Amino acid sequence: SLRDGWGRAPSSPLPSMWALALQKEHWGSRVALLNVEDLAFWALPGAGAAPDFSVAEWTGAVAAVSDRTRGVGKDRMLHWEIAVLDPQCDDMLAELEAHEPSTQQRSLAQELSARLARRQAD
Repeated sequence: SLRDGWGRAPSSPLPSMWALALQKEHWGSRVALLNVEDLAFWALPGAGAAPDFSVAEWTGAVAAVSDRTRGVGKDRMLHWEIAVLDPQCDDMLAELEAHEPSTQQRSLAQELSARLARRQAD
């Protein structure tokens, strides 16, 4: 609520490095790192459950985005949960994939991508 400090700066700032889940069939990787200060992006290599975070040469905390967005069309509501984790100690992949998109959301995203690709080709 506004009385409880809505809009105040957080007690600890979010890290500059953000981790995002990717669709492996499109990116060849399951996890990406984005440095929000210099806009550098790395699709992390790594098989199985261990993406290689050393590619980005980052040793600090990482903001992991867990997308819980639900709904379609006018009923769609953006819902991100952001956890600050240490990739040396925490299971980043488990956190990122804890709430994978539903089959309906995945097919909607694929349909939208196909239509955009066709529009660009025309």
